[in-house]
Amino acid sequence: MPLFSWSRAWATVAIVLVLALIGFGLHWMLTPEAPVVAQANFRVLLSDQENAIGDFESLEVTITSIRMLRGGEEGGWEVIELEESVVVDLTRLQGLNAQEIWGGIIPEGQYIQVFIYIEDAIGTLKNGETVNVVAPSRNLHISKPFVVTAGDSVVNFIYDVTVVAAGNEQSGIKYILLPQLDQSGADQEFHEVGEGKLTLWVVDTGTPVIPGQNITVVVTFQGDPMPDAQVKVNGVHVGNTSGEAGQEGRISFTVPYDEKLKVKAKIYTALGELEGQLKIE
Repeated sequence: MPLFSWSRAWATVAIVLVLALIGFGLHWMLTPEAPVVAQANFRVLLSDQENAIGDFESLEVTITSIRMLRGGEEGGWEVIELEESVVVDLTRLQGLNAQEIWGGIIPEGQYIQVFIYIEDAIGTLKNGETVNVVAPSRNLHISKPFVVTAGDSVVNFIYDVTVVAAGNEQSGIKYILLPQLDQSGADQEFHEVGEGKLTLWVVDTGTPVIPGQNITVVVTFQGDPMPDAQVKVNGVHVGNTSGEAGQEGRISFTVPYDEKLKVKAKIYTALGELEGQLKIE
């Protein structure tokens, strides 16, 4: 083969390589990098300690903002204005049940107080009467220090509240919303209530939920047990809730050896499909 044919061939290869490199470079320069989504390092979850909550069919509390006082020499406030007000029904958050009202990133360091600001609290009693529940000064505050550190760990701050009844039937009963210091803080056990209209509860046995242990979950809708609800545990169907007298809405199962436990319930009713879930870490 003549020498000039080899030269022409190598020249062609060189041109192809150059064009490929140029194309790769343009693609690298023009293709935007995927945004890096920072993981939340702090969450506030609301829970309710049982007092007068048994009087209510529902008790919806509307929260507009959260403020946290920093400790140490710097001091100052970390203010979180919720883009949309968060409405939680306290009747679903009894016992260890808790619901997230905010999750995001706050500066590292020590915090010594947490305030939540309440727009209103409106309850429906079991007799059908609607009442306004008073939140003194329209805010609640708890002094319970916690520390946010660098790394992947997330601080879950449980903000426990309770509703109490004051007065009597003659003078009129007034309901008041108060914070509960003992059951609040970043070191509290909790079961996280997810979205959906069904409420799931773990029957309290006085011991924590651990793998290999048998537990019983109750599925309710507006306070009433729901028999024949389909229940899944970490995606695996474990059966339907009982319809037997005294056991309505209950199902027992063995906790799997997984890092997290997610229990989901679903039932078809005249109101349509109802769902609910509970997460335990």
